[in-house]
Amino acid sequence: LDVLVADSFQLGDVAIDASIGAEESTITQVGGFTEDRSLFFMKPSLAMSFSPSEQSQWRLRALRDVGQLDLQDFVSGADLGDVELALGNPELSPETTVTVDLSYERRGEGFGIGTVTLFHDWVDDVNDLLPLTGQLEVPGNIGSGTRAGVRGEITLPLDAIGLANARMDASARWQTSSVTDPLT
Repeated sequence: LDVLVADSFQLGDVAIDASIGAEESTITQVGGFTEDRSLFFMKPSLAMSFSPSEQSQWRLRALRDVGQLDLQDFVSGADLGDVELALGNPELSPETTVTVDLSYERRGEGFGIGTVTLFHDWVDDVNDLLPLTGQLEVPGNIGSGTRAGVRGEITLPLDAIGLANARMDASARWQTSSVTDPLT
């Protein structure tokens, strides 16, 4: 079950998009190991934008996102041809991320569009591989982490260099991240 209630409105020169979402799911495992797990997550989001001119816009956004689990990570299996074991983890939880970012967008005639975004993410239940004995690993949660950085995107029309109706899209990203793995 995935539910979302959203509203958009103006407060003076500031446009606001607000939403509250909820996600509920049940995972049932049968076989040699039988278990039911229910997961419930709230997913609020708030975005505010301000346009001081027709060519520029500032955006501030805060949201909580829930990652998707791969059901293959829950179950164990063996590939007898390759003599490999794929171990599952029935206690695996999805990553949840709280993101705050600030963007500036500039549009120009003949210039195209350029955007620069500063961002910071707080991540809970970071998914990684947990070491077992020997060379065996199992998917699992290793704790909390952070990501922060800047990303930029630009779209440039190429008419000026003789390429009619063509454009160039480019993007770049620099980030730093940190997570404390309690096992290693």
